[in-house]
Amino acid sequence: LILKARSMRWTSSSIPRPLSSCIAFFAALAFGGFQLSTSAVIRVVSSKSSHHSAEAVSNASRSANLSTGAHIRPLGNEGRRLAVVLPAMVREAPAGNLTTAAFAPAGLLGEGAVFNRTQSIGAAQAVGGVASAFFGILFIMLAVPIHWFNEERTVRSEALSARGLEEVISVEAERVSKANRGRLVHVQGRAKGAAYLQDPQFRDVAVSRCLKLQSTVEVFQWVQTTRTWLEGGRVRRCQPRFHAEWTTTHQDSLRFRKPSPENPRPPTGLRLGTATHVCPRVELGAFLLTDDMVNSFRRFEPAMQLLPQRIAAHGLTFFANQKDGYYYARPGFSLVRNPTLGGLFSKHEVGDVRVRFLCVPETNATVVAVQCQKDLDETFVPYRPVCQGPCIDEGHARDYRVEAGFRPLKELRSETTCCSTGGCAGCCCCACNTIACICAQEVVTEEICYVSDSLDPIDMPFRSVVKRSPWRVWNFRVMGLAAMFLGVRLFLNPFSGMVQGVPMLEVYGGAATVVFAAMITLATSALIAAVAAIPYRPTLAFRWFV
Repeated sequence: LILKARSMRWTSSSIPRPLSSCIAFFAALAFGGFQLSTSAVIRVVSSKSSHHSAEAVSNASRSANLSTGAHIRPLGNEGRRLAVVLPAMVREAPAGNLTTAAFAPAGLLGEGAVFNRTQSIGAAQAVGGVASAFFGILFIMLAVPIHWFNEERTVRSEALSARGLEEVISVEAERVSKANRGRLVHVQGRAKGAAYLQDPQFRDVAVSRCLKLQSTVEVFQWVQTTRTWLEGGRVRRCQPRFHAEWTTTHQDSLRFRKPSPENPRPPTGLRLGTATHVCPRVELGAFLLTDDMVNSFRRFEPAMQLLPQRIAAHGLTFFANQKDGYYYARPGFSLVRNPTLGGLFSKHEVGDVRVRFLCVPETNATVVAVQCQKDLDETFVPYRPVCQGPCIDEGHARDYRVEAGFRPLKELRSETTCCSTGGCAGCCCCACNTIACICAQEVVTEEICYVSDSLDPIDMPFRSVVKRSPWRVWNFRVMGLAAMFLGVRLFLNPFSGMVQGVPMLEVYGGAATVVFAAMITLATSALIAAVAAIPYRPTLAFRWFV
């Protein structure tokens, strides 16, 4: 997770702050150091206690042998149990729980000789157990969002293609059925422009029966070029050179290195560059196509045959050149002084202006999207997978699908994060938000709004759906499993004795806690994946329990 955090790029303001993620990472590192230090303290205290206990036992044994004939001997491994042997009786007591009563008959040890060290061992063990359980819960809280976000994003991608292919139906473009609203439909027909399309800069340019109109305005002017090279570790530049060419941006001669030629300013109000305009109403049979759908048509053709041979704009008169498809204009140019246009078309001068018009004519089209109604017209919205509970009927599901299609995709993406705040809440949710930030660079298909300028079959949109990479999916799964196992193992650490006493786990001996933690990890991960799949693909939820 730390390596992932180093390589990620924080691109969205709604995706969590790096500070929250760093807090979680350093908390995990601090926990590792705390565990090592706690273990070391327990070992040191235990060794010191055992050492002093042994000294006490040795002294007590010598005293007992001299006075009463009693002796003290260790029983078991490492002197964990001690036997106080007296002439009249034998008493046994655990080394970790030595009491004065065990030695009172012989009067061997003073009160409180071993109690302080025994209490310190118990306190250290209690603190270690509480810390282990706390950090175990923390790792579990980090593992659950990792599993949930990864599985939910995966099942959404699978549902987009699988469920969409099951629900899509073919309908006729000329007939509209209200019963199909909210359903994924496949429509084929002829896309037509139902209104005139005019260029705002050139009032004389207006076309009909076209879907899009594009204009490119250029000016002939001087351009400065400078050659640079590296010599002896220093950047060298040669003297600037100037040449005239057609450009779509104005080259301000005031920024040229002097001496330099001068560029006249373009006519007032004339905007250079390329501008594309969409027909205000494009119909596919009885359906209305939105502007975003019309932008998908890109087969441009020269529009000169649909336009007049001479157009006027911004105080200039443009003349059509049939050879290259451009309209040319020159400030101060008139046919009275220049009866022929050969000089205007072939001998260009600085300050000349030219414009080219392209259009997308009517064409065959195929649309696969969700049918809906907007402003009394039947139109389309993108198809996106939505949550469908078991109690939601088909009518409400269609309404949710249409509502999701009208919402911006960026707004839907922001809902995948747990929170957008920092502090403790952001720290607890940082795992989910961190994965969201990493997956922001992932290229996957999140919606289906297919528009083509040809007659395509019904399954064509689903062939081009880009699903999540299996390597990425399993990387996150392994990450979540590791965090979940570590959290469960740490949480069960204080209860290892109880776990080892469970009848079904006795056969594993000292590894019973590890086996039990692995069982809980797998079961919890499968449950999270199943719950994430139920709203989108209920049938996929059963595979996690097979």
